[in-house]
Amino acid sequence: MQNHIATIIPTFGESQLLNRSIESVLAQDYENFSIFVCCDEVSIEKENQIKKDYGDSIYLIGSKKNRIYALENILRCMPIIQEDSIIGIVDGDDELIRSDTFCMINDQYNNGYGCVWTAHNWDINSVNQSCQLDDNISPYEQKWCSSHFRTFLKNDFLKINKENFKDENGEIFKRTYDQALMLPILHVVLKSGRKTKYIDKNCYLYRGRTQWNTEGNKYQIQIEKFIRARGYVE
Repeated sequence: MQNHIATIIPTFGESQLLNRSIESVLAQDYENFSIFVCCDEVSIEKENQIKKDYGDSIYLIGSKKNRIYALENILRCMPIIQEDSIIGIVDGDDELIRSDTFCMINDQYNNGYGCVWTAHNWDINSVNQSCQLDDNISPYEQKWCSSHFRTFLKNDFLKINKENFKDENGEIFKRTYDQALMLPILHVVLKSGRKTKYIDKNCYLYRGRTQWNTEGNKYQIQIEKFIRARGYVE
């Protein structure tokens, strides 16, 4: 059975790589999928070009006046994604590198797994940060492992207390969206008694940063520590 796979592509600014991201999804050997491009500080001209290039092949969620970052953009997509969907995230400057990625993901959900992700190539050093989760230990207490290409079920997302996506000031996290999104989802899946699945095949090209000692990166580390120390908000 081909489950519906909804791919969310959050993009920021005038990304020159967005077309490659979209086309890597369109190139999948799979029929039952949709693409949601959510824009953050993208010009009207760029949005019009996206519409011209892809038309009805994608759903375009227009940019906000002020930058709201990836997590809030992803959350904007959720209400219009059909229930019973598998949801995957492809960042707007990354791409899928295997045309059978969706087929492999779909097979694992058909096998009963509750959350599925794959290995990836990091362009700056070829490091793969993904690995198998220990389903017997809280995901908040383990090394980050459910990285790209990450997928989950919309039905599990709907069970999450949305306070998990907010910081101590009640604002949606502006950094570390991957852990802010996936740790609550993993918690819900494991609490239900289901298992997680890591596919040890490189399906995703992750374009990383070359500068790490920045204020933004320091802030990101602070958020990660906060999320893990707080744990899941019931």
